[in-house]
Parts: sequence; C-alpha cells; structure tokens
Amino acid sequence: MTCPLQRLKPGWGKPILSGSPPRLSASLATALLASAALVFPTSLAAGSSSAPQDPDEVDNPFAGFETHFLSNGLKVWYQRTPDEPDVYLSAIIPYGRDSDFRGKEQVAHFLEHMLFSDHMGRTEEEIRREIEDRGGSRNGITSSDRTYYFATIEKEHGFFALDWLYRIVSPHEMDPDVVETQRQPVALEIGARPREFFDWIMAYVIDPPWLRMEGFWEREFGLETRLYRWYDPYTSLYSIGPEDLREFYDTYYVPSRMTLVVVGDMERDSVLAQAEATFGTLPVRPEPGRQYEISDPGRYRQLIIWDFRANVLYDTRFKIYDLTPEKHLRLIVIQEILRERLRQRLRFGERKAVYGVSVFLTLRGPATYVRIYAQIDEEEFEYAEGVIEEELDFLRNATLPADEFERVRQTVVAQLVREARDPEVLGRMASSRFYNPDLHRDYPDLVGFFQSVSQEELAGVARGLFVPERRVHSVVRRQPLSQGMFVLLVIAVVALAIHLARRLMTRRIEMPRIRYVARFKRHLLARVVGASVMAVVIAVVYRIAFQGIYLFYGSVVAPVDSYIVQYAFISLCVVAGILGIVACLASLPHKLLVFDDHILVKYRAYRSRHITFSDVKAISTLRLGGFLKRGGPLRFAPLTLALVRPGILLETGSGRGFFFRVRDVDELIATVNGLRGATQNPTEAPPAQGEGSAAQEGLQP
Repeated sequence: MTCPLQRLKPGWGKPILSGSPPRLSASLATALLASAALVFPTSLAAGSSSAPQDPDEVDNPFAGFETHFLSNGLKVWYQRTPDEPDVYLSAIIPYGRDSDFRGKEQVAHFLEHMLFSDHMGRTEEEIRREIEDRGGSRNGITSSDRTYYFATIEKEHGFFALDWLYRIVSPHEMDPDVVETQRQPVALEIGARPREFFDWIMAYVIDPPWLRMEGFWEREFGLETRLYRWYDPYTSLYSIGPEDLREFYDTYYVPSRMTLVVVGDMERDSVLAQAEATFGTLPVRPEPGRQYEISDPGRYRQLIIWDFRANVLYDTRFKIYDLTPEKHLRLIVIQEILRERLRQRLRFGERKAVYGVSVFLTLRGPATYVRIYAQIDEEEFEYAEGVIEEELDFLRNATLPADEFERVRQTVVAQLVREARDPEVLGRMASSRFYNPDLHRDYPDLVGFFQSVSQEELAGVARGLFVPERRVHSVVRRQPLSQGMFVLLVIAVVALAIHLARRLMTRRIEMPRIRYVARFKRHLLARVVGASVMAVVIAVVYRIAFQGIYLFYGSVVAPVDSYIVQYAFISLCVVAGILGIVACLASLPHKLLVFDDHILVKYRAYRSRHITFSDVKAISTLRLGGFLKRGGPLRFAPLTLALVRPGILLETGSGRGFFFRVRDVDELIATVNGLRGATQNPTEAPPAQGEGSAAQEGLQP
C-alpha cells in the first residue's frame, strides 16, 4: 500500500509533488488510510518535521508539537494531550477582510457564512447539530488578516469532528438560492441597510472619500484597511454573487497557505491518515501574491486630551515594521514580562495606582505593535508613568536584577503552562498568535523559549522598539472643571461670539426717522430650496474647515500638555464657527427700511446696508425678462423670480442692487420716489400711511 503522505525533502517545508492526489471519496479514503495507519504506522510519520513528544517533557504543553505536510502542501500542527477529555480542531486561512475585493467588501465574511450552509446533502441546521448534539461547540471567525474555523468536542467524537471540519472548508457549489438565504444573516450581523437621505448627506458631504480621515493603521503603517475604504455596506453586500464567493475561495483558500490544528488525545497516525483522506484532497492552487506593503513615518506622535472620567487613561503603542520569527517570540516574552512587572508594581505594590494594566501584542500582516493600556488614579499618574518608563528602561538596557528577572520568568512560565494544558487554549494560540505561515513553520515551543532567552537578547529587540520614533502616545486626563462649570464655560464662549458678531455688524439707527418698512416676500418653495442650498454649502465649508482644524490640532495643539492652551484654541475655533454662521445669515436680505433721506436693507443677522437717496439710480418694476436684460443675478441680488407678478428693481449708482417683491409694490415705489423728491426739494415729508407703515409692520430693529 502506498502512503498518501509524500516524503519531505530534507530541510524543505513542502512535499515534492508529482501531480494532484487522486480524488477519493472521504469515507473510502478514510477507511483505507485508517487501515494503513494500523499496518504501517511509521510510514505516515514520514512527513513529520519534528519528533513526537518526549515523555520527559509532559509538563511543557508546547513540547513535542509536531508539524506535518499533506500531499497538497497543507500544514498540520498536531499535539497529543493524553487523558484530556476534549479535543480542539481548527482550520486557519491567513486571509480575512483586508483581502475583500474592491466593491465587494464583506465577501470574506460572507464566504465564512456560506461554508456553514447547506453542503453535501446536509442542511445548515443539520451541519450545526452534528457538533452541538454531541456536546461540542463550533464557529468561524473572520478577522482583518485571517479566517479560521474550529470545533471543540469530546475526544470520542474527535475523528468525526475532523471530517466535519473538512466538509466545512471544502469547495462549495455556492448555489444562488443558498447565497440569497445566507445574505440576510450577514446583513443583520453588520447592520446593513439601504442608504436614506441623511446617509447620503453623511457619505457625500460630511464624510466624502476625498476628506476621509486616516485611522491608526493607515497613518502609522500606510496600510489601506477595509474600514478606510469609501463604500456602502448594503450596496457592497448585495452586489456579491456566487461567482465572487467562488473567486475568493479559489484565490485565498489555498492548501499550501492553510494550517490544520489538532490538539487532543487522538492517535497521531490515525489523525494524519484521516487528514490526508480529507484535507489532503483539497485542490492545489497558486498562492496569492504579497498582500501588504507597509511604510514607517519615522516620527513620534502624542495626543493629550481631557474628558469627564473617573481616572486618567494611559495608552501608548510601539510599532514594529520588520517582524521575524525570532523577534516575534522575543516580543511575546517582553509582553508577558512587562505585564507581570507592571501588575506587580502598580496594582499589587504599596501604591495602588491601577486596578489593572494590559500589555498587548497586535499583528496585522507584517504590521505589529506593542500596546500598554491602563486606567490610572489621577493622583498616582506621575508615579505610574514613571514606573512604566522605568520598566521600559530595564528592558532596553537589560538592567533588571538577575534574581528578579528569573523570578518573573518562572511566574510567567508557570501561568503559561497552566493555561496551555487546556487543548482549546493551546489550539486557539495558533489562530491568535501563530496564524501567519510566513513567520512560523513549526508551532513555537513558548515555554522552552521563555526558559532559554536572556535579558540581553530581549534588550536587543527592546532597544530598537522602545524609542520615540516608534511610539504613538496618548493620555486622556480628567476634566479639571465640573460638568456644570463646563456648561457655563460653553455658554460664555457662545455668548461672547454672539456679542462680538453684534458689535461688529450692528449699525445704529434712529427709529423716529423711519417712514416705511417692507419685508421681502419669497415663495415658500424658494425659501425651502434656498435654505437647503445654504445648509449644504455651510456643511461643505465647515467640513473642509474641520479637516484643516483637525489636522492642525492633531499635529500642533494636541501634543501640548496644557489645558489652557488646548481649550483656548478650541474656544477660538468655536467663536470662529459661530461668527461664520452669523456671517452666512448676514448675507440674506430680510427687510427694507425707508428713512427720510436713505434706505436701509436689513439682513437676517445684525448686518444692514445703507443706501442714500442720491445713490439710488432707479427704482422700478420689471418682469423676469427685463431683469435678465439688465444683468440679472450677476448684478442684482435675486430675491424673486417675478414669474407671476413683476418685481422691484432697486439699482444703485454702482450699477448693482436688489430685485425683490414686497406686499405692496406700488406703495413702496411711491413712498421712495416721494421721499426722494422731498429730499431734492427740502420740505418736511409727512410719515407715509398704509400697510407698510412702521407702526403697522411692528418694526423691531
């Protein structure tokens, strides 16, 4: 009998293939290979690149983790955990939502749902119950740079679950009816819905693609993430068809990039036999090209802000651009040692500066960062910040006392061993830490690495990591003002802006000299359209202004650790914004006041325009055609279209003026002409009577 696992060329990570493996049915192949495992147990181990677990290393859950490659290049990580009641199985694909096709965002997530749907004569419900009715759990997770499917179940059902997992990741037909059925759950999960009016305003005015703000990954690594793309989730989701799902599967579900993880009390040769009979039949495909291109801005970035909170939020990140397998493992050690030391000094020491402190190591393709995050008591902030900097200095210079370093190391190792005894924890580390096949060919022995690495080796990484040009630092401090005082401050700033606008724009008038008041009449539709256009224009202008202010604030103001400086800048921006709105309202003519020797055009907000009678070139009635012949809106403010009734053209000596309607056109013209004549032949002009009189209009200048 020929072993279906190809023998590895020494030192190589993939089998030498002589063509695609024969496509046997899963059940037949499983039976044949199970027999092979019983008759020739050693032949199936030929693909192993690491030795079986040494009995002397049972206290190390990571020791003896085996790496095998199936005939199609799919990698298998296997670890026997004797006497453990459960087994953990997962299939990892190192591609996720960052690989979504443009215009087809959510395709990776959609495909994850599809692989749990009707397949091989079983319905989605039957597929679910196959695991859950046996007391197990299963799921699929789509992340930014990976997708993985897993099942945890009692070991007596382990081989059934292995076959079940193969059926999940095996090629699906992508039946159009099933695709439509699965689309709705995805839409519900991501909250996709058709855009409505305000959504379009947000998409094209408030947050257009050409003003899209860069997020952390875009700004610090130059990555283009899906969240930074300008797309409509609903339109994108509903544009995904069966052919898109098949294309994504064929492009990224490539066996030579996939990893099968098996952790539990399952006999190795039988596992490998069944894996070859199932996962080994996945068709060989070319690997996708390089997905990520990252860049280093090479600068320190700091953000200090104030908010209403109970403590001070500390968040600092150190970026890595040249991750290697060795550096990755050292970063994990640094992460764990730093977390333990900070917990020891800030949480459990004499000064209780924090309740908890977190140290994360986050990967996204080749982009990586170490993050220190804590909520610190305000009175202890300077102390806590000093402790953090001191610990970073210990790591950079390898100056932690040797006995203390050894103590912390053993504490971390003991915790790691205890957690990793659970097959699910051990298996999930593969999908959370070691899923990138470009970094780790074999499952790393974390315990062995922790026990062998020295302070000097860690310092070699820390010296290049914990430096200003690799740091993004942010602190959210407590507001020094109470909420009530803050509201009063906001009211004071707004009142100051309004008072300033009034002082700058208001013109003093003599009420007894008013002879006539007329409000400009506009059709309701014209008012609605005009208000809408102005609102859109204001929104666009303010959005562009906000972009500039945000960039200036982030690069110049936010790094300044001064409440007075920052809130003085914010107050100036608020005042400028209010003045801008007032200026917009001050551009809308509202009413016309006739005095005994001049005309005053009042605007919506404070502003007015003074026109002496000697500057009035003409005041007459015109229809739209005559208005256009005289220069139209290029010369005159068009406050009416005069489609039904004629409007009044008020032309000044400069050749400009207003085209408008009032309630009584003839009365206004007669009043103005009468007063103009009285001015030219000085006699006391009597107050004008009628509907347009100041008394009847109820003037409130």
